[in-house]
Amino acid sequence: DDALDSLVQEPIVIKRSFLAEHRAPYFTYRVTKELAKLAEVHGFNPEVDGLKVYTTLDTTYQTALDTSMNRHINTLQETSLKLGETQMMRRRYLADPKWGSKEKADSAFHANHVVQYGFVAIDQKTGGVLAHDGGRSKYFYDHVFQGKRQAGSTTKPFVYAVAMEMGLTPAHKEWDGPFVLYLSGNDTDRWTPKNWDSEYTDKDVTFRYGLSNSLNTIAVRVQSDHIGGPKPVAQLMHEMGITSDIPWVASLALGPYDVKPIEMVSAYTAFANGGVKTDPHIIQRVADKYGNTVYEANYPPKEVLNKKTAYLITSMLQSSVEAGTAGRIRYKSLVPSEIRVAAKTGTTNLNKDTWIIAYTPKFTAGLWVGIDNPHHYVGLYSRDIVEIMCDFIREVYKMHPEWEREEF
Repeated sequence: DDALDSLVQEPIVIKRSFLAEHRAPYFTYRVTKELAKLAEVHGFNPEVDGLKVYTTLDTTYQTALDTSMNRHINTLQETSLKLGETQMMRRRYLADPKWGSKEKADSAFHANHVVQYGFVAIDQKTGGVLAHDGGRSKYFYDHVFQGKRQAGSTTKPFVYAVAMEMGLTPAHKEWDGPFVLYLSGNDTDRWTPKNWDSEYTDKDVTFRYGLSNSLNTIAVRVQSDHIGGPKPVAQLMHEMGITSDIPWVASLALGPYDVKPIEMVSAYTAFANGGVKTDPHIIQRVADKYGNTVYEANYPPKEVLNKKTAYLITSMLQSSVEAGTAGRIRYKSLVPSEIRVAAKTGTTNLNKDTWIIAYTPKFTAGLWVGIDNPHHYVGLYSRDIVEIMCDFIREVYKMHPEWEREEF
């Protein structure tokens, strides 16, 4: 069985010094935490029972993830440090007498301006986490499973999914131009959504074009004029597995809420899997020292979207790769057209958070990049991190050339 062959038995070691040197330290640390929870329920002791723990980790994916992340993280750090806004922040540190000296001020600035990330890949058929890296924290703060970050434009596919569920199509059109949205009966309570560059096409564009080019105006118009506001979007997102609070506000289409990357990437697996979602998990089976199964994962798949809707959203996100905000996947980083890819990028206000979520017929992966200190902005655009995802996809498919040309 191919699925069983891909499962890797991971040693369960609590010692943190060992974990820091482990091939997948965040994954291993997560296993220890999950195993402790399972032990309370199933009555075994991970430290003395001689357990064998079978995980969902696939070394092909983990190696690809580590390789792609290590290849680019220093460049991301250097790019962020060179930005004008970052240098202005550094000068404020140097001018602040509370640090005692310029050397201490500079040290504090660099300690607070560490570019962090959370990167995870999931098998959309099973929900198994194939690879996982929670960032660069020596304390194992996990930016995939623990950190909540603003979702930004990664929310937009859910808006269009509600529209597709209601019978609209990617060919429907809306006006891409400035408009005023009145939020209540008070004329002063109004909002003018703008595209990220404050530019407009000033013409009717299709929903496909709106999503693939991540136009804020079209996403907000779809939500306000076609699907009855933010409530059905929030409801669908919860049905698709997002447990974080989602506000029913007019700006919901632009992602003004905080969410864990594992929630967002897991929700996207339903788009990749014909509308069917299985909850993410990292432990597949636990056996005692005699080989008897004491725990086996049981996460039944759930249909959360109409199959046609999932197909249409996937098609629209493939357009993003071919001629939209994720176009660098094809034309800059050269993931060959034989590899079918759908993707959505996202940035938040002031570029505090940067995202890319991509999926192929085999896996769904997501990468968040940002800075933990809330007063520091990473300042990067999605285009700055797309190449990392491209490297990951290429590395995985290099090991499995037989997957090329496989359709969703």
